[in-house]
Amino acid sequence: MHQVKVEMDQGQQEVINVDELDITSVKIGQTAKITLDAIEGEEFEGTITSVSSEASSGSSSAKYPVEITFNKTDDMR
Repeated sequence: MHQVKVEMDQGQQEVINVDELDITSVKIGQTAKITLDAIEGEEFEGTITSVSSEASSGSSSAKYPVEITFNKTDDMR
């Protein structure tokens, strides 16, 4: 698997799988907003720090792993 990755000093990483139809619009450095099941009602803004060039298979469409890095809050452990 080939990945380009930007390291950030303080942060939490979340990897999501992006559908092959959407991956062309995803770029390193873009802002992304995510929600976490463990912390209801909050939205976190992060930066895309890694986009895989290789897709995973097994479903009806290919999925590409994308890493989002965001700042930790006091609610996170």
